[in-house]
Amino acid sequence: IVWQGEGGCPLTEPHVLAQLLKMFKAVAPSTAVEKAEKAPVSTEHSPLSRLGYTPRCLLGRHLRLLELGDAEAKGPCWARYLCELLWEGEEWLLQIDSHMRFARHWDEGCLADIAACEASGSPKPVLSSYGFRYERQRPWEWEPETTAPLVLAASHFDHRHVLQIRGRHAAKRFNVPRRNYFFSANFSFSRARRILEVPYDP
Repeated sequence: IVWQGEGGCPLTEPHVLAQLLKMFKAVAPSTAVEKAEKAPVSTEHSPLSRLGYTPRCLLGRHLRLLELGDAEAKGPCWARYLCELLWEGEEWLLQIDSHMRFARHWDEGCLADIAACEASGSPKPVLSSYGFRYERQRPWEWEPETTAPLVLAASHFDHRHVLQIRGRHAAKRFNVPRRNYFFSANFSFSRARRILEVPYDP
């Protein structure tokens, strides 16, 4: 995680760490849980050290955090570049905006879609789309009535001659993901080796 802005990241608050550890225990192997309990917060060297940054490692390095103050913030693309430098060989890569909510079993659905893409002959699939709109007042377990995906499509060129993208609802849910020309930083999921071949350009 790369945190940009005023004040520290709330993930380092003791009560938040306790909740994260509780969630981690529910899904992680016992050896990983033991490591997380022994080292809830630490700082270590990483590829970010050469840029003058020292990330904090939470829950036995299972969660890595770089905190940047207002004066250091350089926008989302720079933050995503730094975030990729926190990678330590994990198999999967999820990029998602901070204001999103997760549907039930989202991870199982993503893994199934990647498997379907690879089975159909796509060697390096990347799932990408815009997220569905939701109202803040709705409970966390709320899900949209339609599961038809938002398909990324070209919209227009702005005054700087930059192509703008829009999302259009498909008529129905696809049995398998469809090929698309566009990538959205709002949401993407793929094998993490994508970082080695197509990293963010700082």
